[in-house]
Amino acid sequence: MNVIGYMLSAIAYFFFLGTQALFAPILFPIPSLLCIGALGAAWLAARKDQRVWRRRSLWFLLPFAVPILILAYGVAFKYDGAIGTAPEWRGRVLDYLVWSEVPIAVLLLVIVRVNPLVVLGISVFAWGLSCCTAFMSYMSVTNVWL
Repeated sequence: MNVIGYMLSAIAYFFFLGTQALFAPILFPIPSLLCIGALGAAWLAARKDQRVWRRRSLWFLLPFAVPILILAYGVAFKYDGAIGTAPEWRGRVLDYLVWSEVPIAVLLLVIVRVNPLVVLGISVFAWGLSCCTAFMSYMSVTNVWL
């Protein structure tokens, strides 16, 4: 397979994992509702306090880099071997990536001190999104599908 074909198939697989991750909340409705509620609370808090929308507000995009990184990991380390023979470290890396949302949330609390409810709401929602993308990427890197 040529390089361009490989890149195009990797991009298509990235978007496949991403769209399938959007359906993962169906399997976990209560945590998903909590994450959506956290995002709603962040939105309401941000509407009340206009000081939140400053140049520092671009830092709010940082937690959403982790789900993209998780999907990229799922594409880069796709496992096509026999079911149950994937190395265990592949799943652990995903666990570490999901829990990397916590230090990012603490960093955001330090950087954006105006309204911590906005930071916590966005961070909880991004953590839920990371869990959904890790769910799909875990199946990709271990070849154990539902």
